[in-house]
Order: sequence, then structure tokens, then C-alpha cells
Amino acid sequence: YTLNLSRNAFNVFRGANNYWVPVNPDTKGLTPSSIIDPKKNHVIIRMKGPSFEIDVNGASLINLSDFAYTHGHVNLWVETAGQSVVFSNVQVKG
Repeated sequence: YTLNLSRNAFNVFRGANNYWVPVNPDTKGLTPSSIIDPKKNHVIIRMKGPSFEIDVNGASLINLSDFAYTHGHVNLWVETAGQSVVFSNVQVKG
């Protein structure tokens, strides 16, 4: 899974190896959301078994379940060159 935050919009994709499809097939682009700040966001991602919960700035952004993904890796990255991004207080709890 990948969470794409861009300005005040988002999308969540499922996939691997450069083949990603939106979790919601009706959403081709980014979905606007008033809870996303274009400059700074506090993101909490909870994953336990097949459940994924993503909160942004204290509000629920998306909740989903997928029994095909019950474990895996966590990656943090920036898609656009020249962007300045700071990740802080990153915690992974088992």
C-alpha cells in the first residue's frame, strides 16, 4: 500500500513493483480533503493483521481491510525531486 498526500488531496494505492492501482477503483486521481494541510501533516498509520487505519491531523482519513496484506514493510519516500520533506518521531511498534 502507498499513501499519496499532495497539497490538500490524497489517494491510497495497492500494488507492488511499479504497478499501483487505487484502493477505490472509482477514484482515478487525488481526492480533496479538508483535513490535509498543504504544508505540514501529522500522520498516524495503524496496521494490525488485515486492518489499516490512517489518520491525518487527528481525523480519520481512511480505514480498510485486506487479508492479502497481513504483514510487510514500511517505506517513507518523496516522489518529486527538489521537494524538502522532514519525517520526525517515526515509531514502529510490534
